[in-house]
Amino acid sequence: MHSMAVYLWCVPMFHCNGWCLPWGIATQGGTNVYLRNVTAKEIFDSIAQHKVTHMEGAPTVLNMIINASATERKPLPSKMEEMGFNVTHSYGLTETYDPGTVCTWKPEWDSLPRDAQAKLKSRQGVQYLGIEELDVKDLVTLKSVPADAKIIGEVMFRGNTVMNGYLKNVKATQEAFDGGWFRIGDLGVKHPDGYSDANVSGDEIISFCRSGLPHYMAPRTVVFQDLPKTSTGKVQKFVLREKAKSMESLTKKNISKL
Repeated sequence: MHSMAVYLWCVPMFHCNGWCLPWGIATQGGTNVYLRNVTAKEIFDSIAQHKVTHMEGAPTVLNMIINASATERKPLPSKMEEMGFNVTHSYGLTETYDPGTVCTWKPEWDSLPRDAQAKLKSRQGVQYLGIEELDVKDLVTLKSVPADAKIIGEVMFRGNTVMNGYLKNVKATQEAFDGGWFRIGDLGVKHPDGYSDANVSGDEIISFCRSGLPHYMAPRTVVFQDLPKTSTGKVQKFVLREKAKSMESLTKKNISKL
């Protein structure tokens, strides 16, 4: 970010954002512009009035701006760039002092078709400066998954900007740091170039099921594995039943948040 930037905030200041980027922008001699009501009109009016050079917003805010249908929302950066926005994707949460990753752009991607560029920009990217380590690991063994963009694991962090724990909640802290890594609960893959890509979390799947199913039908755990099949391609249901029985003995400690 250059000096004298004008930064439009479309995210709340009541968590780590209030202690993070606003001060960095001030040290650069920049201007912070805040919105009390985040609407497309307020955003565009502020851009025009204050000559905004940078802005921050969750994917829901960007979707609101472009007013895309559900089928057009991915990859989102493509639509934004059609409107003149240059999108940089970051990923994190308050426990990691907000940005844990950033999708750093590589010059060699400039010559790629727009759709290919948008797909690259939609990835979570590489670890942020304050993060010591970022990895995608098997939920049980904690071994790193292959960097093949296929094998799914849990996104985990280590670093100086990761929290020490939850205030007066030893149990939640122990669960979050089971295995010595901060375990977010989001699932993801690693690409051959070292960039990560986070997907929906097991907790989100469970919450979605609970919203439309009776409580006794909603899953308590979510496991991603290949279905066991015979040589003729039939699903080995007896193997699935045995796996389901064995899962009853698993604790939250073993399976993280999933």
